[in-house]
Amino acid sequence: KYGALAAELIGMTANQATQTQLLDKSSSWLLQNSLKGLGVPTDGKMAAVAVGNPNSKMTPDALRAAVAFKMGALDYKQAQNAAWQQYQQTNGASANFSTFVSQWNKQFSTTNVFALPYLSEPEQVRVLKAMTGKERADFVGSLNAAMANGWTQLPSIFAKKK
Repeated sequence: KYGALAAELIGMTANQATQTQLLDKSSSWLLQNSLKGLGVPTDGKMAAVAVGNPNSKMTPDALRAAVAFKMGALDYKQAQNAAWQQYQQTNGASANFSTFVSQWNKQFSTTNVFALPYLSEPEQVRVLKAMTGKERADFVGSLNAAMANGWTQLPSIFAKKK
């Protein structure tokens, strides 16, 4: 009741207010989960993660991009876990996680490979144009490796060129 009244006072419908509240709750949950892997939480870590965390203060385009990068980060982590399992099966008892991570990071130095398919085509173009020639070459190599393993799909910007 009070929520609907407050929403009316600021020019929102009750549905818009509910959607905003749900987005902010999801954003808080996502922020907390994002911080779990960063060790001891600090104000600096929280601020760094919060900047890219989807929230109701973002424009619709920024929100779509933030969600795409979060989804790409999740795909990246899932691919890394799958690769680690495969690495362990191949190397048995001698499997060393730090050796694996070193090799993984050489192949996948950025989560952009996993995020790009979730971005709109104009955003895909913007991300690719921001890369240097070497970064773009590394990106294409990482993209090919990720696609060969079934960890991501071909971004629409490349699919149109075929």
